[in-house]
Amino acid sequence: MEDNLPPDMVLTDDFEEIIKAISEGRDPLLVANVDPQAGEASTGSSLAPQAVILANSLSVLASAGFDTDYTFATNSPLLDFSGASALLSSQESEGSSPSTPSLLQATLGGSNSVFEGGTATYTITLSEPATSDIVITISVQHKTSESGDITPITQELVIPEGQTQAIFVVDILDDSFDESDDDDSFEVSIIKTEVSDNQKLVDSSAPFTTTIFDEDTKDLKVGEDTPILLLNGDSAVDEGSDAIYTLELSEAPYSDMEIVVTISHISSETGDITVSEKLVVIPEGSTTASFTVETLNDVYDERADEDTFKVEVTSSAGGAFEGQPTVPDAVETTINDGTTADAPTLTLTGDTSVNEGESASYTLSISDAPATDFTVSLVIGHVTTEEGDVAPVTRDVVIAAGTTSVDFTIDTLEDVFNESADDDVFSVSVSSTTGGGYEQQPAAPSAVNTEIVDDTDAGTSLGAPTLSLTGDTAVNEGESASYTLSISDAPTADFTVTVVIGHKTAEDGDVTPVTRDVVIAAGTTSTDFTVDTLNDSLDESADDDVFTVSVDATSGGDFEAQPTAPSAVETTINDGTTTDAPTLTLTGDASVIEGEAASYTLTLSEAPTADFTVTVVIGHKTTEDGDVTPVTRDVVIATGTTSVDFTVDTLDDSLNESADDDVFTVSVDTTSGGDFEAQPTAPA
Repeated sequence: MEDNLPPDMVLTDDFEEIIKAISEGRDPLLVANVDPQAGEASTGSSLAPQAVILANSLSVLASAGFDTDYTFATNSPLLDFSGASALLSSQESEGSSPSTPSLLQATLGGSNSVFEGGTATYTITLSEPATSDIVITISVQHKTSESGDITPITQELVIPEGQTQAIFVVDILDDSFDESDDDDSFEVSIIKTEVSDNQKLVDSSAPFTTTIFDEDTKDLKVGEDTPILLLNGDSAVDEGSDAIYTLELSEAPYSDMEIVVTISHISSETGDITVSEKLVVIPEGSTTASFTVETLNDVYDERADEDTFKVEVTSSAGGAFEGQPTVPDAVETTINDGTTADAPTLTLTGDTSVNEGESASYTLSISDAPATDFTVSLVIGHVTTEEGDVAPVTRDVVIAAGTTSVDFTIDTLEDVFNESADDDVFSVSVSSTTGGGYEQQPAAPSAVNTEIVDDTDAGTSLGAPTLSLTGDTAVNEGESASYTLSISDAPTADFTVTVVIGHKTAEDGDVTPVTRDVVIAAGTTSTDFTVDTLNDSLDESADDDVFTVSVDATSGGDFEAQPTAPSAVETTINDGTTTDAPTLTLTGDASVIEGEAASYTLTLSEAPTADFTVTVVIGHKTTEDGDVTPVTRDVVIATGTTSVDFTVDTLDDSLNESADDDVFTVSVDTTSGGDFEAQPTAPA
């Protein structure tokens, strides 16, 4: 092989041992006593096989000046991949493969800078675990670097099923050239992916650039005896994940070196990271220390934001160096909003019982304060309640931006019914939500059921309906006066009202005093009834004949309490528009023996309220003066009476008048008095 080398290249014994081991199928890592390359601090190979590598796809793209047709083992010193179990932060897939393709995102990150002769570390992270082995082809190529800096290479690696991350390293070649004025950098990129039919992989990463620093300390313009400190880390991380950072020293300290790192906002906010300081220790004899920064998973839609924080070194101590290293550049890390939508938790709490007529109180609480006003649509509905208990309604309640809760009340209706045996329950539930600036709206919380406690059970004042009585204030005598009983709440059972009709200034001849029951039927709110007045012939135009209609008692209706009796209605009886006259009758003896007195009676249908004078005429019909004395006389029916008796004397003579038909008449000529509306007609 040496014969094929360029004249200025000589194979060292170490390299020949490694090539010989590879050609014989032995692991070159097991070759003992290999001298370190320039700048290396340890003997032997530091690489370990930590990933699944398809070795037969390896190819060296640059001309090395010798035969490169070798099949490298998985522990190739030119390119080292790690995945699987040793350096991964991964989880096992749960459940079976999805029936429809799922979208995976692959993100490439790694070392921003590295010392020549050192190792640059890179990470490929999947957005979710692979459901089958995923083959990813990695390319390492020059950007401004040269052949003596890295070996360009293309290599395939496998991320096994169930894994989410693979880490691989690229060894940097050490040389003895002064490259302090160079800007040596190379690119690492994903150029090909192979996945199963059940997943689709999207590579969202641009090629990753890494700068190679020369070992000459003049490159970084540091003091002669001061080590160089580098800070590298993730440039992007999904919210809720940990960003990984590495502190690297150019020389291993002789004692533990303590480095204070500050994590602070650039454009991120309190809910994205926790601003803090942490102490990172590079142990004695080591040159690196890794640490993580936890990002916070929130529920806000921040896809339009550029949430960036920075990690920077603020001080260092220890290490037994003559001087502390210069503070390295800060690393800025952008927080991506993630691939899964998170929602806050919304809860609804409130009174489980409330006295009727009072307000029930409720609270809507959300786990994360909204970035904009958050509107919750509520439905208040019946479960076992009825219209008279609570008003069903849909209403909006707003949790203001920056707050986490809002209180609201629901009024219950006071009624008069005895519902102690009922189970009156209404519900308050969330029907929809909008706003808040969340990635996803929260699930609706469980409804709250509230029981309305009846006054009869609550020990509060009992509700009674209002009963009213209306009716005619005047009526003509002999007609019926109309009245209405009304109740404010329809009874659930028949409601009986005892009504009293009584005199005030009226008299028995005007209206009949009586007590009677009137019923308002269940489900109705009123009933009508009438009171008959009596027609008479008395002149009462100067009277004020008034009777009253009043409520004496009530029962039934299934109310919590019986209503208060309403005011009585007073009704005046008018004397009417027509005049009425009593009936006057005259009765008496149809025969009498001469010389005796004939008896007669005047009778009125109604007792006069003043003396009633009747002028009676006694006259001949076939009689003669010797039989009876014709005369006109007044007969009085006294006040308050209805009749009067009077007699007419006949004359006794000596004449034989057996053959005569001696008849006289008694008749009414006129009447006066009695205080009637009209004088009666004279009787026949």
